[in-house]
Amino acid sequence: MELWSPETPKRYLCRVRFGQDEQKVCFGVRAVQCDARNGLRINGERTVLRGACVHHDNGLLGACA
Repeated sequence: MELWSPETPKRYLCRVRFGQDEQKVCFGVRAVQCDARNGLRINGERTVLRGACVHHDNGLLGACA
């Protein structure tokens, strides 16, 4: 099975039939690993996440306060 990545977006089709009903779903497979030595790795390649975690104060009220 080939792994999905943005460079090689390999997708598979799952088709399930039950009586006259049929459902189809496309999906991709990735390998995700995380440890203290190598950090986050997706499909064996180190991935650095960039972003911010911005929260509003006042708990459940959030920005309404």
